Amino acid sequence: MRQIVLILTSLVAILALERPAAAQVTPKKTVQERISEDMVRWVRLLNRVDKQLKAEDLTVSNLGELKATVDEARRQLNGVRNSLSIEAHRFEKLIDALGPPPKEGKPPESSETASQRDDLNAQAATAKGRLKNLDLLLERTRSLLTEISVARRKAFGDQLLVRTPSLISFEIWSKTAAEFVRLLERAVRSPLQWYQSPQVRSAVDSGYFAVVLIAVVAAAGLGLFFRRWLVRGFGRDRTVENPTYRMRVRAALAEGVARTVIPILVVAATYAALLNGGLLVGLFKYVTLAFVVSVVIFSILNGLPRAMLSPTIPQWRLANLGDYSARLWYRYAFTLAAIVGLDLLLIIPTAELRPSPTLVTTYNFIIGTAYSLVFLLMATDKRLWRTPEDEARASGQRLSSPDQSAPRKRWWLVGRALVAILALAIPIAALAGYGVLSDFIARRLLATAAVFLIILVLYGLARDLIAIFTRDTKQPPAADEKANLIYVWSVLVLDIGLVLTMAFVLVPLWGGHWDSILDRTGWSLSGFKIGARVFSITDVLAGMATFVILIALVRTLQRFVDTRILKYARIDTGVRDALRTGIGYTGLVIAVLVAIDTTGIDLSGLAFIAGALSVGVGFGLQGVVNNFVSGLVLLAERPIKVGDWVEVGQHEGNVKRISVRSTEIKTFSRASVIVPNSELISKTVVNWMHKDRSGRIEIAIGVAYGSDVQQVRDILLQCAADNQNVQRAPEPHVLFRDFGDSALLFELRFFVGNVEARLQISSDIRFAIDEAFRQADITIPFPQRQLHITDAGDLVQAVSRTSAKASSSA
Repeated sequence: MRQIVLILTSLVAILALERPAAAQVTPKKTVQERISEDMVRWVRLLNRVDKQLKAEDLTVSNLGELKATVDEARRQLNGVRNSLSIEAHRFEKLIDALGPPPKEGKPPESSETASQRDDLNAQAATAKGRLKNLDLLLERTRSLLTEISVARRKAFGDQLLVRTPSLISFEIWSKTAAEFVRLLERAVRSPLQWYQSPQVRSAVDSGYFAVVLIAVVAAAGLGLFFRRWLVRGFGRDRTVENPTYRMRVRAALAEGVARTVIPILVVAATYAALLNGGLLVGLFKYVTLAFVVSVVIFSILNGLPRAMLSPTIPQWRLANLGDYSARLWYRYAFTLAAIVGLDLLLIIPTAELRPSPTLVTTYNFIIGTAYSLVFLLMATDKRLWRTPEDEARASGQRLSSPDQSAPRKRWWLVGRALVAILALAIPIAALAGYGVLSDFIARRLLATAAVFLIILVLYGLARDLIAIFTRDTKQPPAADEKANLIYVWSVLVLDIGLVLTMAFVLVPLWGGHWDSILDRTGWSLSGFKIGARVFSITDVLAGMATFVILIALVRTLQRFVDTRILKYARIDTGVRDALRTGIGYTGLVIAVLVAIDTTGIDLSGLAFIAGALSVGVGFGLQGVVNNFVSGLVLLAERPIKVGDWVEVGQHEGNVKRISVRSTEIKTFSRASVIVPNSELISKTVVNWMHKDRSGRIEIAIGVAYGSDVQQVRDILLQCAADNQNVQRAPEPHVLFRDFGDSALLFELRFFVGNVEARLQISSDIRFAIDEAFRQADITIPFPQRQLHITDAGDLVQAVSRTSAKASSSA
């Protein structure tokens, strides 16, 4: 053991002694030397690209490769420039740390300091010089990318306008038909040829194929089992007449997964198992691939519309379509999915058999005409675009609310016209000899429809899920219905995402190049300067998203505190409302500050804004600030609370909402009165329920002269005692108020526990008093007057003259 330790120690010592020698043999290059070599290499690379651009036979793919080369060079240049810029900035900081050199007439600085200053100035000058060279190379890359972009657009246009063989010839059709049948026979015979190939026969035996067959059947059976389990457990149930919105969304998700994801997984897993075994060779490999791709596309184009439209069970439908329109949409989607599946099943294997250009042109004309016919029918069939209101109107029903879909119909009309024009251009371009352009329009139109279908379905499901989690009704609002702030902002972010996703997918689909577009809009995304500040669209979008997320979290916290904590605490309604409002405004302030910081706005600039606001307050905002401060005082002191019965001037009612600017009072006539908070602080307010909900009620009543006043007193006290809402302490009492002109005036006074019911209690006691007085023969007199006439003759003459005038006029 000791010998082994000595040997290991000797080896470690030898390695330690040899390491510096190795380092001296291969010295490392300095950063400046590496940059110099890289710049020479980049200049040669850009010169080579510039020379290749002068060639006349460049294709779109060649130009794409050149662009990728220039992009990589530009990326490396930017990386080196950033590091060199940091180094130059570091030299400037060191020079600033040394301070300015001494002026004339001052003592000179030390030789060591002067040497350091000269060395730093030389290094800074070298770094700045290299930065200028790098900026020159970067400008050259931008110029090359612009030239490549122009060349790509020209090459793309030339490629689309290539002339193809004319199809107006019976001989061409007969030759292409014979060639197509021959190629199709080869594709059909490919499974047998694959099975009989020596490569497959030597690798596997008949037992292997039996195992594969069993595995395929087992996968199909398992997929069918899960599909039925999803549909029966979470799908649509015909027996449910009025499913809730959450049930419909869940059923649509289950149907979509069952009809798209599960078939795709089964087919893809089977294909992957065969492919990994290395047995898919020859033409049969592409036949199998064509089958898999056809199943995938057909499942998507058929399953998603069926999940959203529910053509056979209308009460479970999520899309805002009538029954007939939904069935038509599904038929068109199924037809289009079948054509696409058949197209892929034919084109993938035959493409490997190298068909003639004439056959390719003829086939593209046939399949393009089929696509054109379907899209033309979809664009011109008015029944397909009917809303539920249109179907109800067509059947003679009267709508209870106006149709809100007019603006949406105008946009759809523009889209339908564009689709019809493109659909007509497909066969016309092919017959005119532009087969490449015809095929381009047909396949891009088909891909656009598929993109619209998938994205709109996902968008609808996302909007439904937002409604379920943010709205009490658990469904999206109607056209004339108000929605809460969280739902509105969430849908706004979702709409922006929808537009960006559509643009991101469709622009390159129709021949656009996002790299060129992003190069032109990169200044706004990376940051643009306004004054002394730099703003970025990405930072602004991040700030908006942060604000929406924080507001959603604040609303969730409000709801949690109110329903889970304050609801079970022994706190009155006013305190609960004040705490909930305080949490909301505190969260709003935090969300605004965090969003401002996320956008990159310097919060120190708010000092200037505060100064400007102080000037504005002095001139015209003092009323707004007064109401704001008064609102804070109301929320803190709580002289009035939500639910209190108050009288403010001529208005009387219950407090419904207290904000920082105004207070809403709901009168007993169901009218809303908005009162500025400053009036509630500066003027007299009668609060019948402030700190105590009890109150006193006075009922004044008069009885005829000659009535037994002691009996009247006893009856009044008894009527008050018989009412269960009247408090026993303090006890009710009766006051003999006065001797009136026509009656003896009494007043019954008593206290109730809930002053909010004072009107109903007063009415009940008045009914009881009237009934008790009738039983006791106590009269409630009406006002009486006595007239004394001193000269009756003049009165008789006046009456006679009046009667005569009336008779003559008649």
